[in-house]
Amino acid sequence: MSKAENAIKYACLDILKARGWYARLNHVGLYRLCKGKKVMITIGGKGEGDILAISPVGRLIWVETKIPGGGFKESQLDFAEEMRTRGVPCVAIDDPPKLTAWLDERREWLEVGADGA
Repeated sequence: MSKAENAIKYACLDILKARGWYARLNHVGLYRLCKGKKVMITIGGKGEGDILAISPVGRLIWVETKIPGGGFKESQLDFAEEMRTRGVPCVAIDDPPKLTAWLDERREWLEVGADGA
């Protein structure tokens, strides 16, 4: 992952946390353990978003960060579609202010709990 994409990812985390969201990085990928025997391990599910976030009233979203013009892997598109069928939005962000705008456009849904509270 590039430094530019990491900067976008951490800016998105800051935006979510400033709004009172529970937001965590979702480390997904194939990693090599460096000490001793070389072993490859897989963390997370294929295609999962970079950030899992839960609103103050329990609404769940996934955020996929990309560098401007960055493309999607087929597994990421499949994951996003599966989440959408379950009513969980997945948003792709290549510029942090776009996340702010996306959240603002959906404020009513994101701030009202499932029971209407």
